[in-house]
Amino acid sequence: MRTRYLVTFCTFFILIQITQAQNENDSVIKVVDIEKFIIQMKMHENHTLFDVRTWMEFKKGRIPHAINAENHNILFAYTDTMDLEQSLFLYCATNFRSKSAGRSLAEKGFKNIYILEVGFNGWKAAGNEIDRGRPKRSANHLKKSNI
Repeated sequence: MRTRYLVTFCTFFILIQITQAQNENDSVIKVVDIEKFIIQMKMHENHTLFDVRTWMEFKKGRIPHAINAENHNILFAYTDTMDLEQSLFLYCATNFRSKSAGRSLAEKGFKNIYILEVGFNGWKAAGNEIDRGRPKRSANHLKKSNI
């Protein structure tokens, strides 16, 4: 009987810890609409904008000044030397991949993460500026893309 109570208590305690960690991550990740995304980028002049779509998607068009980080290895290559207070803005096609990347960055300790709620598809549909120039792959991208 004591063992049953102990197991129940431990399970409850672990669930509380998991929920608390998730809530802490959620508080540093802000999923925002286009208007707030633009406003926050302007307010945080020293920010970094990451496009977490594939290279093929990225080269067809992107939000101006975005850096392609198509997988976690490339994203971490960029962010490993960044200050954890640095404001990071992320988007993908919809927001599924960017939320995953945002959670990973929050787990690393980043405190100011903004996700574009409607993703690039929504950005484009709203008629916002798109960079269609030919992008170059960065050294981080070339080193980390095959890992």
